[in-house]
Amino acid sequence: MRINTNPPSPPFFRAKKGGSIPSTTTYTITTDLSKIDMMVVYDFLTHRSSWAQGRSFEAVRTSMENSICFGAIDSTEKLLGFGRVVTDTAVFAWIMDVFVLEEYRRKGIGSSIVNAMMVHPKLQRLQRWGLVTRDMHPLYEKFGFKSLKRPEMFMEMGYKAHKRQHGCIQAPASDILQINLSKESEE
Repeated sequence: MRINTNPPSPPFFRAKKGGSIPSTTTYTITTDLSKIDMMVVYDFLTHRSSWAQGRSFEAVRTSMENSICFGAIDSTEKLLGFGRVVTDTAVFAWIMDVFVLEEYRRKGIGSSIVNAMMVHPKLQRLQRWGLVTRDMHPLYEKFGFKSLKRPEMFMEMGYKAHKRQHGCIQAPASDILQINLSKESEE
């Protein structure tokens, strides 16, 4: 899915080391994972984000491969911004890892990424959307997101708590679930 966007107005230039970047940057939102530069996503999340510091490349790759990813790319296919949706495409979707590279911020790219998520054909029958944000509430409020009505109903468990509770046992994927449902196994 590709969504063309119009540059915001009025145009202005923002100084950058080695030149300037016009705010009239034209970009496209794509869900084609082959066009989204995974190394740029990894670098931003691991080194520059406030929420994913130290995330491994393997974790970034796996999360992208198992999500619907949205990349804002320019005409040279340079990645300007990114976000992903984790979903079952029927009931629930969770927005994650939305960012715009520093030199392209305040040009409407973040809004375009979220808008592309909201209009994506596979995400039209959902009963609930969710996300966590530290400081981008105004962006998501434009799309109808609100604070939790009943936060006492929501629970969470982070990796460290899970590890502490259940140890660090990790079975090979093929050994995780082996259930024989045949009638012979009951006898």
